[in-house]
Amino acid sequence: PSTNFIKIQQETLKDHLEKIEFVNKSILDWKMNREDIGIVIGMEVLDNLPHDKIVSPTNGNWYEVWAQDNKEKSNIHPEDKIQRLKNISDPIIVKYLQILARYYQIPEDCFSKDGYDERFANLLWHYIANPYVNYETDMFSFNKIKRSFTDLFAYYSGKSSLDMVSYIPTYSLMVLEILKEKLPNHALLFADFDSLDDAMPGNNGPLVQRTKGVESLEALSFLATPGEFDIFFPTSFENLLILSEILQPKKKSRFLSTKQFMRKYADCKATRTKLGFNPLLSD
Repeated sequence: PSTNFIKIQQETLKDHLEKIEFVNKSILDWKMNREDIGIVIGMEVLDNLPHDKIVSPTNGNWYEVWAQDNKEKSNIHPEDKIQRLKNISDPIIVKYLQILARYYQIPEDCFSKDGYDERFANLLWHYIANPYVNYETDMFSFNKIKRSFTDLFAYYSGKSSLDMVSYIPTYSLMVLEILKEKLPNHALLFADFDSLDDAMPGNNGPLVQRTKGVESLEALSFLATPGEFDIFFPTSFENLLILSEILQPKKKSRFLSTKQFMRKYADCKATRTKLGFNPLLSD
């Protein structure tokens, strides 16, 4: 929530204020039930939502990562915050992983400490990084057969060191759950980045950045000085679509790249330059 931003919006829309209601709160704090039909529009919102970091070291177990104060600072570890591993127990992390496991027909406890199954856990980890949105409808198609070879390799082989880290969109899941409960008849439209240059290693790794004048400076850790850096996450629209379809199976969901969207809905001929460049399709 931002009082200053609301003031800017009110000034911009001052000629239409009688038709607008401003609600200055986080969607995560939304309490009002609305049965009317409408549209929820989120433009570059998902990339700023918090994510949870999970890791799967070589011993096989999955862990959630916590940041805590560094009470033993030294020349070797001068950071204000350090990372600690805990067995996965956070309810929203568990729910996210169980939803994906259910979608891919994998045992829902395969990643847990008590129910850990290495091969199914490897397969689930593979799907987190390589989602397959037509898993059920492609059951007997060529695409499914082709994907099966990759999936079997993941099932039997294990993960590379880079794949041992994944940032999962747990807060996006929370937003979808709130919208389902509080605004059940609203359509959703999200637009965001599906990849980011200079992002940190790991699946869905964030870009940690601050601006100094006209120059952008990247940090090597999301634990960089709090308040000085912005943290952006790329959006896996494939995984977002899977979450949406599991939570609201009666609603049809789809995603398009910017180029696909513009080709379908924009007049691309009107924006093409004499040299053939088209900002709607190339920028």
